[in-house]
Amino acid sequence: MRNIGLAFIYSILPLSSAMTFAHAPTENIQQYISTQLNIVGQVKHDLHLEVSQLEHYPQSIQNIHISKKNGEISENARYKGVRLTELLNAAQVTTTHHNDVKKMIIVATAKDGYQVVFSWNELFNTAIGEGVLVIYQKDGQILDDRTGRIALISSRDHLTGPRFVKWLDEIRVVQLSY
Repeated sequence: MRNIGLAFIYSILPLSSAMTFAHAPTENIQQYISTQLNIVGQVKHDLHLEVSQLEHYPQSIQNIHISKKNGEISENARYKGVRLTELLNAAQVTTTHHNDVKKMIIVATAKDGYQVVFSWNELFNTAIGEGVLVIYQKDGQILDDRTGRIALISSRDHLTGPRFVKWLDEIRVVQLSY
């Protein structure tokens, strides 16, 4: 059963696509700039949110250290945004049975194809979920072109860089079937 679930996850995530970058190329960066976030999938209400609409949700401001996968701190900044759980609650994750949430994953996708995955339990039942933010400001300024106008970060991860999704385009709620 577990192998089927893992096979599904690997089938929806591009593992060796030329379009998937940990960080988008420095040339022609304009094509990656995100100005709208789409929340879709196993939700009652698809949401299509501009930055100005994100400002209407409860705000979170956090000082975050961006660390690379080797543990090196690449930047310290004060980010402003909305907890991902707030947005998922607004979209209303749909289930048929009470335990369906235990089989749900949330896939955050950037405009360049980069993807990260969270489980429903990780977001709603651990301290990590409190630190998963859809961000739109850094140090009081709008996010720059290198990050896109909307991004996502998991600030409570030991290494924050790997789940820092620049140019955030879509949040998709998926119920695994196994």
